[in-house]
Amino acid sequence: MAEALYFPFSRCLDEAALKQAVLLYDRLIFIDPVSAEERAALYAGSLTARPRVRQGEPLAARWQRAERHYRLLEAEGLVETLDAGEILDLERGADFLEAGLEVDLEVNEADRLFGRSGPWQILERRLPPAAFEGPLRRWLRPSERSSRAGRPTFVVPYAVGSSLSLSSALAVGHVTNATLMTDSELHHELLLRRLRSTSTLTTPDMKAPPVSRDARRLIELRVVEELAPSASLRERWSLRT
Repeated sequence: MAEALYFPFSRCLDEAALKQAVLLYDRLIFIDPVSAEERAALYAGSLTARPRVRQGEPLAARWQRAERHYRLLEAEGLVETLDAGEILDLERGADFLEAGLEVDLEVNEADRLFGRSGPWQILERRLPPAAFEGPLRRWLRPSERSSRAGRPTFVVPYAVGSSLSLSSALAVGHVTNATLMTDSELHHELLLRRLRSTSTLTTPDMKAPPVSRDARRLIELRVVEELAPSASLRERWSLRT
């Protein structure tokens, strides 16, 4: 079974990208430490850990359209949501996050890639306990939303949040044997840079990143884009049919 693991956010809210993924893969995996009901409430209320690279349509409005698609996909068994903390080695997880962040900031120029993108909000439950005791701690600033939402949340620079999310996705991808996919060109570029620069970087309980497999599947995604362009999907297809 061919599976795709979506990153860097909790859900894909790009309708065309979601349809393309369904065409290519047998199942889609999402990383989220909260329940589907909690995630829907976070999106609907716009109190979410998901950042936006560009200003645009409110998140709540995008989720309102996407929610019905996810209900259908879940009913058909085409999506699965995993809590990374339940399947990864949390003791070693912080080391991997720190190593990935160092590479992304010092080698992959993540700061320049994301430019002036605003802060990234990350739920405490997404971070291994050791993250609050090591080098990562200096990046974590408690969010003002924590008390209002009732869920401990931290604010980090966008490049830092993107790197942490990518590292988590790579680790989960190793365990699940799923291919990473994203609807963001910038995050896709960061993934490519990471694959080129960290062939010897180890992941929790694994030997090395699956460079060849991920690179091959990324090419397949590009082929699907050519065969089923986003504009065509938006005009002619609906997940409801």
